[in-house]
Amino acid sequence: MSDDSTKKSKKEGAGSSCMDEADMGYGGPKELTSEWWAEFVREEDKYKLELSGKLKLLFEILKMCEDIGDKVALKRSKRGSLAL
Repeated sequence: MSDDSTKKSKKEGAGSSCMDEADMGYGGPKELTSEWWAEFVREEDKYKLELSGKLKLLFEILKMCEDIGDKVALKRSKRGSLAL
């Protein structure tokens, strides 16, 4: 095996395709913006909290705490993750 074919074999690895990124139409990573979700969320659904499983759970917990008089403290883990 020549050095070039050995390098290519190692680069492709097990189970990888022989097509390179250019063949698949992949132009590289997109720029990550604060509105990465815009292509997945329709404008009319933008403020519908019931579409988020995490927010539904949060509001159920808040309602249960309100019913029994408990206080709740919320903490975010990353600023960007709440930028929806």
